[in-house]
Amino acid sequence: MILFTDLDGTLLENGKVKTQKDIDALHQFQDAGGIVAICTGRSKFEVVPAIEQGLPYNYMILNNGGEIYDGEKAIIEHRISQKAGVEILDMLVKEKHLYSYFANDDEQLSYYQGKCAYFPSHKPTDLDFIDEYHRSHGFTILCTHQDTDDFSITHLKEQELKILCII
Repeated sequence: MILFTDLDGTLLENGKVKTQKDIDALHQFQDAGGIVAICTGRSKFEVVPAIEQGLPYNYMILNNGGEIYDGEKAIIEHRISQKAGVEILDMLVKEKHLYSYFANDDEQLSYYQGKCAYFPSHKPTDLDFIDEYHRSHGFTILCTHQDTDDFSITHLKEQELKILCII
């Protein structure tokens, strides 16, 4: 038997395991021969702290299916190319009402109104976000979201929005 589980709001609350009872139940499930598969839009950077809190798993499906792990062994690793990622991020950082994020194998950074921070901790850094993503060899995930519900504020052209939706 296999159990597929999300993390946010299911096993985690604000990035932390909700209850020890959940951890114990998952261990009992595994001890009885069950397989636990974590399924999330989060990156490995964001899941590791939960695992360090004792969250048991056999498989991880991360980045909305972009990476799949059998234990610690990656069995699928889809990457966004350096060229496509840079092109997308170059568009996004020009927009003052957008938060932008990227993860690669080495780091996960966020950017908002000229300020760079580590993600998900939001701890500020002196790293230059633009330099960092230009140096990346590819991306495991790219994300963006607006700081408002007003969709008329973006300066992205229709063609640019279509590119973002396709990728």
